[in-house]
Amino acid sequence: LNDKVLAAAVSVCLVVGSIATGLALKTLGVVFKIIGGTVGAVLIFMFPGRMLTSKAESKCSKDYLIGLILEIFGVTLLVC
Repeated sequence: LNDKVLAAAVSVCLVVGSIATGLALKTLGVVFKIIGGTVGAVLIFMFPGRMLTSKAESKCSKDYLIGLILEIFGVTLLVC
């Protein structure tokens, strides 16, 4: 996929997900908690972890292992 197409698709998914969550829930505070927690975990842990694992020289390198730990921690935060 093209980078511009991928960026547009991610943006559309985030906006549609936010609108759907806002329409489904009555309390605005709950909406902010769900959206903030999800986007925060993805931006702070999962994206940097994915970048480290994709650019690591080998699967035994320090960068790969740190990236994998960040990804697993980000997924754990999303599930909990």
